[in-house]
Amino acid sequence: MISYIVALYRPDVYEIMAGPCLRQQELMYDAQVILVEGAESIYAAYEEGRQRAEHYTHVYVHDDAAILELDATPKILQEFRNRQAQLMGVVGARGEKLPWWTNEHLMGGWAGIRRDKRLWWNYGASGATLAEQYNGTQRPIENRQTRAKYDDLSVDWLDGIFLAEQTDLPWPEREAGLWHGYDAERCLQVRKAGGSVKLCDVAVAHWNQRHGKGHMEGHAKVMAQLREEI
Repeated sequence: MISYIVALYRPDVYEIMAGPCLRQQELMYDAQVILVEGAESIYAAYEEGRQRAEHYTHVYVHDDAAILELDATPKILQEFRNRQAQLMGVVGARGEKLPWWTNEHLMGGWAGIRRDKRLWWNYGASGATLAEQYNGTQRPIENRQTRAKYDDLSVDWLDGIFLAEQTDLPWPEREAGLWHGYDAERCLQVRKAGGSVKLCDVAVAHWNQRHGKGHMEGHAKVMAQLREEI
């Protein structure tokens, strides 16, 4: 099955976003959920989670990202079988420029949410749905991007809000306080090891906090090092 790994930065946000769906995966599919608190960097958090994982398939998801699939676990495993990939995500880009978001963007299943929205989960006979307040009324949050059916789902880079992998590669060691650049470095690491990086069709909603953890100076240094490796 799957080990879901979260670098827990804001427990209150986790309870609104990532937590409800991951608890459903535990109950319905015996998935493992690993919350890593107090790590010195996201690299350290994800490596700790990888070492604690009981399953070969790992899904790294931000605490402010909600997987909008009640059957996420079997769907992600099916996506691996369909895509024949070692690393998958829901937002990616093609091109050799870094930072990765300066290239052409490609979307799998993804919905962005403004950080000032009021959000909550509804539970009913059909399962759980994430909802938001909109013009005084309630509406469910669904994937609002067109799920593009690209002829080729291969990308060079993935956004780190959701990374699913089937690989034995350890996470690189990086300096304390670094919480950015890990997604690009993981993509390059997998590609250099002969693996493929692709988009997957899994609906994920991201509550953009815009006050993320860590410093961007370290991110610039990582990007400079990766440019030399491309």
